[in-house]
Amino acid sequence: MKKQICFIVLLLNAIIFFSCASFSPGSLNITAAVSTPGSIVKDSISLYVKEINARQSERIFDCDILSKGYQPLSIAISNRSNFSVVFTPDSIPKYVNVDEVLSATDFHPIVRVFTWSIPWLINVAASQPIYYGIAWPVFGLIDMGKANRANDDRADFFNNMMIKPVTLETGQDIQGVVFLRKNYPKPLHITLLKNENQIIFDVLPSE
Repeated sequence: MKKQICFIVLLLNAIIFFSCASFSPGSLNITAAVSTPGSIVKDSISLYVKEINARQSERIFDCDILSKGYQPLSIAISNRSNFSVVFTPDSIPKYVNVDEVLSATDFHPIVRVFTWSIPWLINVAASQPIYYGIAWPVFGLIDMGKANRANDDRADFFNNMMIKPVTLETGQDIQGVVFLRKNYPKPLHITLLKNENQIIFDVLPSE
């Protein structure tokens, strides 16, 4: 029985060690829409939209956002018209606020404390002295701090990547990310406002 307990504890330790909270983002390579093959041009405004797949999502965001029901899109807009252009991301159908995506993909610090404490709880259940394995809850508290810091780093990274409501002046380019629900409609209708007139793009995002 004791051998089985030791094996379980070692297995849990290995699992916990390799799942320690961390955040290691990648980079998103987007060029200006005006120079990107496949971009759509209307009224001297260029628009390029691309889906970020699960593998790219893991590399860029250090998590699989698609498995949570969200689709990241990289968007690039270039304004070569003689007027300013307004883009409001939340006007896109099925748009999702970044805070919702963060909430769905964040680490859960309290859960991590409990997980780290499992070896100690097993010792207690096996009638071992209470101080056997007491270090594991302490490690859990340390990991909780790491999880909180990782969540803060993730929030900063995600918010910096997101395209926010913007007015593009003549000659200006923007690039960034928006999140939609995975069941977003195709073609996707993206509306820009130029000189108080709507410019509507019907886009089939590249894959």
